[in-house]
Amino acid sequence: MPDVPGWARYMTKVLDGERKAGRRERLCVERCVRLANKEEYYFDFDEAERVIEIVGLFRHTKGTYAGEIFEMMDWQEFFLVMIFALKKVKNDLRVFRKSILCVSKKNGKTEFAAAIANIFTFFDDEEGAECYSAANKYDQAEFSWIAAKKMMTYAARESEWVNQTLKVYDSTVRRSIINTESDSWFKPMAADAKTMDGVNPHLCIVDEYHEAKDSAIPDNMESGMVSREQPMLLITTTRGFNINGPLWRFEKSCDHILEGTVENDDILPLIFCLDDDDDWEDESLWEKANPGLGRTPTMSGLQTEFRKAQTEGALKEISFKTKNLNIWTSVASRWVKDKDYMSGASDWKPEDVEGLLCFGGLDLAKTRDITCAAYLFPPQAGFDRFRVLMRHYVPEENAQERSRKDLVPYLDWAEEGWITTTPGNVADYDHILAGIIADSKYFNLRGMSYDPWNAAHLATQAHESGILMSEFAQRASKFSEPIHYMLKAILKGELDHRNDPVLRWMFGNIVTYTDGNGNVKFDKGKSREKIDGAVALAMAFGEYLNYKLVESPDFGINWQ
Repeated sequence: MPDVPGWARYMTKVLDGERKAGRRERLCVERCVRLANKEEYYFDFDEAERVIEIVGLFRHTKGTYAGEIFEMMDWQEFFLVMIFALKKVKNDLRVFRKSILCVSKKNGKTEFAAAIANIFTFFDDEEGAECYSAANKYDQAEFSWIAAKKMMTYAARESEWVNQTLKVYDSTVRRSIINTESDSWFKPMAADAKTMDGVNPHLCIVDEYHEAKDSAIPDNMESGMVSREQPMLLITTTRGFNINGPLWRFEKSCDHILEGTVENDDILPLIFCLDDDDDWEDESLWEKANPGLGRTPTMSGLQTEFRKAQTEGALKEISFKTKNLNIWTSVASRWVKDKDYMSGASDWKPEDVEGLLCFGGLDLAKTRDITCAAYLFPPQAGFDRFRVLMRHYVPEENAQERSRKDLVPYLDWAEEGWITTTPGNVADYDHILAGIIADSKYFNLRGMSYDPWNAAHLATQAHESGILMSEFAQRASKFSEPIHYMLKAILKGELDHRNDPVLRWMFGNIVTYTDGNGNVKFDKGKSREKIDGAVALAMAFGEYLNYKLVESPDFGINWQ
């Protein structure tokens, strides 16, 4: 199809199944077709051709293609023309005001973003266009700016207009590419609230958003865009380790848009990734996360990194999954793979285990932290796996603060019933105690282990209420056997945590400590985020193992 534009060729391949596209990618293309057919919108073919020609003025700036004409890949053409050429009938303004390009590393997104920035700065007929490259760190923000500067330097050699219009400041105190004709510029900017005060962006590129601590950059930039007729907030990123962070949350909202459950025509989400049930080791699926596969990156390059993931330990595996396959992972090195952790899970309700034998573990918050009570139900009464029921308690007045500080949706989980908020701004021990007593009467709670350091008073009160409370010293020698036993249950698919998202997040945060004798414990100090639920569950396993050792009950099954 030599006369068919690259963007149209890409769309056809996705829609016809010729390209092995991920679900989110396919939904994006289908949605763009639907939008273009809405009565209030139209696709400007002349504008699509114009912006493609402009990119032809630029050259690649690094790697194998450095110095060569910037020839976009078909998927890049699609993203570019959808940004610029899908317009509103009533005023000819662009439809999209916010977009995300989420793709694996080495697919050319930084240089592509630089080309888009140059169009907005020099070729968009916008007076005083303020264009920014913003990131968590200034060094990261500079990457696309440096590429844009080199591109415009090449373009100045080809175009007399660019040569007369371009002005560049490149020093330690000021970096700016200026369009002197329209008094427009493109600058790098770090995530510093002071530097974002008073901005009036026409374009803001938010690079590697997975590293962001919060949503301050897009929030501030979008609030400054309100006086612009057709601004663009462009997020270019690869997924990262911060599940439940701002990128993860934005991606979830994009899922709703792509699936049609939420309508927001302002947003263009193009997300290249494997589907949730895909086997990451199947190289035939890698193109889903790498639309440039064969050109950049190469298959041989991916295969080299894959071999490292197979032979060089968990760190290399997580790096390959995240950077090369655009898969969400919770930490750079984790105690147990999420796939294994989820293998035994099913959906069930607390009433399904009413009156059944269980063993408890309590990790009590010091003041404002999350408190976790774990109830472990060994196989019995018709189920052949360990069932886990968690109670997570968070002070009500600190839930919102925790959502922002820890980058975890406590409020959402509270609304869904996974978290119980307690009155006040500190851990409400009376409320927690009442919950434990109620649970002990609802279930057949045989005993509960607890950390004696800060729970002695509550443990005494619980004991007076008839609950057998056992001190559990927080030493590796004490934790090692329960942790190994729990890991064995996980790997055999015998731990059913009823898809508790809070506990799943915590298990993804675990970092372990091993003492000189080879004993293992969970290390709260080194773990990236909260692991209190995992600690409580390990203590519950300890309580269960102690019960086995002392009383050796026979439930007609083989415990080993």
